[in-house]
Amino acid sequence: MLVLHDSTGNAASVAELDALQAGQLVAHFGTWERKAAAEYTSGDLSKYSAAIYVGSVYDAPLPPAFLDDVLAGQTPLFWIGANIWQLVARQDTALPSFATRYGWRPTVYGRDAVAGIRYRDTTLPRLAENTAGIMTIDLVAGGSTARVLADVQHVDGSTHPYAIGSANLTYLGETPFGFSTDADRSLVFADLLFDLLRPATTSRHRALVRIEDVSPLTSPAQLSAITNLLVASNVPFAIELIPVHSDPLGAQHGGIPTEVRLADRPALTTVLNDAIKQGATLVLHGLTHQYGATANPDNGASGADFEFYRAVRGADGSLQLLGPVAEDSTSWATNRFERARAEVKAAGLPVPQMVTPAHHAASPNVYAAIAQMFAARYDRPLIFASTPTGETDFTRPVNQAFPYVVNDVYGSVVIPENLGWETIGADGSIARGPESIVAAARRLLVVRDGVASFFWHPTLVDHPGAGIGHLAKVVDEMKLMGYVFTTPDALLNERLTSKPLTSKPRGPTK
Repeated sequence: MLVLHDSTGNAASVAELDALQAGQLVAHFGTWERKAAAEYTSGDLSKYSAAIYVGSVYDAPLPPAFLDDVLAGQTPLFWIGANIWQLVARQDTALPSFATRYGWRPTVYGRDAVAGIRYRDTTLPRLAENTAGIMTIDLVAGGSTARVLADVQHVDGSTHPYAIGSANLTYLGETPFGFSTDADRSLVFADLLFDLLRPATTSRHRALVRIEDVSPLTSPAQLSAITNLLVASNVPFAIELIPVHSDPLGAQHGGIPTEVRLADRPALTTVLNDAIKQGATLVLHGLTHQYGATANPDNGASGADFEFYRAVRGADGSLQLLGPVAEDSTSWATNRFERARAEVKAAGLPVPQMVTPAHHAASPNVYAAIAQMFAARYDRPLIFASTPTGETDFTRPVNQAFPYVVNDVYGSVVIPENLGWETIGADGSIARGPESIVAAARRLLVVRDGVASFFWHPTLVDHPGAGIGHLAKVVDEMKLMGYVFTTPDALLNERLTSKPLTSKPRGPTK
């Protein structure tokens, strides 16, 4: 598949990120290539099964050859966002008009407050702070048959088409990747790709759950309570391991620097081995889940801080990602993962074949090392645009969640995590409870072959406002929706036994 994007103006980096996010979703279905629309030459569309144009830059000039090839109607094309008026104007120089040929026409960007996007009988959220307009689409009587695929729902009760299909053209009235939240309106694009690329797909809904941040300080009793619940519920699960707990600033140990290895906790490794015997999948969560003797951004202790990326926290508690750590390189990351593997092995546990970088944040160099060392990642990866000089722009990374397994731009198979987790506020109360996870899982049902994936922390077992019952609630509710829990191994094996579905990986950076 061909993914075309704008490449001019101040929003060129946004356009590149939009195209990368679109392409990584396409990678669930097949191979793809990315190209600036300005570089399009006549006949390019004929080389591909289908194409996407991502219109991110308002009025970015499009080559007449591209418009003519779209209007020739030989290759299915998914047009997202801006500049559809250029295609309309090109068709309107001849007969029939665009409106007559396709049965609809774009008019103006609507900026009324949006209550949500309605798709497949489900309302998907669109964050209120997203003030970008959505193209208003008018149906035309007497024209070709147009299929309304999704609707914009305004707070005043009015609606208009959000996505529409006719002949070779599918159109979505905005780029759906900005201002993202769990299971939001981007699922419309993700699911409509099935219509474009794999229309005979049978609907099925699978689920994943993993136990997060299991370190040498994890309570064996807490971990055992979770594994017993999931095994009794016949729910496969994964366990993410931090092999070394490091607290060089003593933030969690009365000011005393502390380091504890997994091999030093035989009671915990016994619980882990029992879980593995009952089908649990181990996933590596870095080496220490923190970075050096520094707050990155909170207290320097394992589980709290980033390991492969620098971060600071503002006075209001907001988080800002700064860029890769000072040592960043493929060889540095490789060494760190080799040490992590050795620690797991020393604890008498099987070495994980999957990895999740701490807090889902890593550099292209770290991702390159992972692609070489592990069968898959299990995360929401960061992706980066390029600077005008072609270097990686670390100032505005985007974190992308997938509704199904993909091959990403770094060359890894990615097992999805997309529902988030139950969170505790600064005052100790539940900030995000099981209801939010369940609601997101319900929305994700719009993806006809999707994977709903969440995680849960062992410390919630003894939290007075949570308890093991919250985990049971999420699992039971998802089962009632029709989700079938599976393992990340099963999804990986399914992926590896299919035709390779990768784009050209991004290499490491200097």
